[in-house]
Amino acid sequence: MTTDISTDYAYRVMKKQRTNGGEGYSTSQSMDSIDRKHKVPPSPVIHIRGLLEYVSELEIRDALQTFGNISYCMTFPNKQMALVEFEDIEAAKEVVNFASTKALFINGKQAMFNFSTSQQITRPTKEQSEGEPNNVLLLTVDNVQHPITVDVLYAVCSPVGTVFRIVIFRRNGVQAMVEFDSIETAAKARSVLHRADIYLNCCTIKAEFAKPKTLTVRRNDLDTWDFTVASNFGHDIAVMKTQPLLADPKLSTMPVPYNMYGSVATTQRPMPGISEPLLAQGRGAGTAGDGRWTEGQGYDNQMMMAGYDMMAASRGLGRGTMYNPMTGVGQSMGGGVECQDNCVLMVYGLVTERMTCTKLFNLLCLYGNVIRIKFLKSKDGSAMVQMGDREGCERVCRLLSEAKLYGNKLQISFSKQPYLQAVQSPFNMFDGSPSFMDFQTNRNNRYTTPGAAAKIRITSPTNILYFYNAPHSLDESTLIQTFLDAGTAVPTKTAMLPAKSEKSSRGCVYFEDVEGASEALMVVNNSKMKNPSAPGGAPYVLKLTFSHAPPTA
Repeated sequence: MTTDISTDYAYRVMKKQRTNGGEGYSTSQSMDSIDRKHKVPPSPVIHIRGLLEYVSELEIRDALQTFGNISYCMTFPNKQMALVEFEDIEAAKEVVNFASTKALFINGKQAMFNFSTSQQITRPTKEQSEGEPNNVLLLTVDNVQHPITVDVLYAVCSPVGTVFRIVIFRRNGVQAMVEFDSIETAAKARSVLHRADIYLNCCTIKAEFAKPKTLTVRRNDLDTWDFTVASNFGHDIAVMKTQPLLADPKLSTMPVPYNMYGSVATTQRPMPGISEPLLAQGRGAGTAGDGRWTEGQGYDNQMMMAGYDMMAASRGLGRGTMYNPMTGVGQSMGGGVECQDNCVLMVYGLVTERMTCTKLFNLLCLYGNVIRIKFLKSKDGSAMVQMGDREGCERVCRLLSEAKLYGNKLQISFSKQPYLQAVQSPFNMFDGSPSFMDFQTNRNNRYTTPGAAAKIRITSPTNILYFYNAPHSLDESTLIQTFLDAGTAVPTKTAMLPAKSEKSSRGCVYFEDVEGASEALMVVNNSKMKNPSAPGGAPYVLKLTFSHAPPTA
């Protein structure tokens, strides 16, 4: 296989050339000649440089599949490079032309694209790719973001068949050998585990037959173990390439199968090649038809905000979203709001001793869909916010700049960053909540459909808060007690409005000043209220927004 030579390298190794005019050197002449010499003609194969070290083939295919059908992909992790062969040379041209004028990202990192000097990627032979069938597998784990121990590998391998021994070695990344009871079991495990994710969008397994026919284990510890009895894991995992093998390790001190925590709570299936949303990380929440909060086998909000991350999320796109490099827009595939690039705001003047990501979300969701919020440890009182679209950013800047919160005035401007990266280990805010949260799949985002957005009354902060989606039997004393319990300013006046339905109530609360109303909204908005008519039923989610005058309809 021919190795591509970059133009940058050609410039560095360029030899001095004398000009006809004397002792000087003609730089432009030599550069032009090198450009002509090393200009690579179009090819169905493109050479990608500048990748993340452990980028997977699936992530590369996801980023480029909109340009055309991909025949073959080969990665070189140690060199941070890859070769991609398209079925059609026009698709390869489109990629290179697109990348020459616009940034094209793979797993959140901008990559460099050029034609390869090869017209076709040399495929490995069957013997090279598969090796001789054996009862011992060699597992190479890429993109490791969680600890890999014998417990983890046993939980992954044992549902396929009986595991005898496991040996993990960590010289070049993380690799392990797993000895099964037979060649048939090992072959089945290889087909099941190859290119599967142990955890969501990370710890990807490359499975191949190893050369040793038996493993020697001298002691049982985190890296080596001799299992003298058959596995009794107790759960029949439906191992699928489209979903991770294990649930997130935050849920348990021991590895737990992915589907022990419930099923995917969506009727829309993801597109081929995209991992299913991990809705199985705890008891989640939804909304009933009347807007009340319901518990179900979905995603817990705190778990979801604390670190949910898919391939597309590395570009600031959340669960159920695929990035389209042709448009620069995230396309929602169910389960999340859409988001665009270059929609990141800088918010200054926040009182960190009183603010949290959730409070800031409760304020900003009035003006647009909120994707992610990150407080900055290096700049006290500052936060970065990624909104779903440019219009939401402009509304926030226009209507909340100079707004006063806890004695400080907010200063809001656009950030130079096109999107917010996920933070794996955020620091804690004053109340112990994380300084980074992902809100793309939060059901309290209000601009999820054109119809929902059209009903929203958008206004700058005022001392009047309009509330809705409250229990139908709500009275004034219960309403005021809600603000007292939240520790905010207490309304000076309340006014109930005619209900639109028998299921909920609405009205207005008046505060002494705009600052008090804004602080109350940040705490009480999207809070849960008990349903007095059904004490054991699902609570209501109280909605608040600013109002210049009580609505008439």
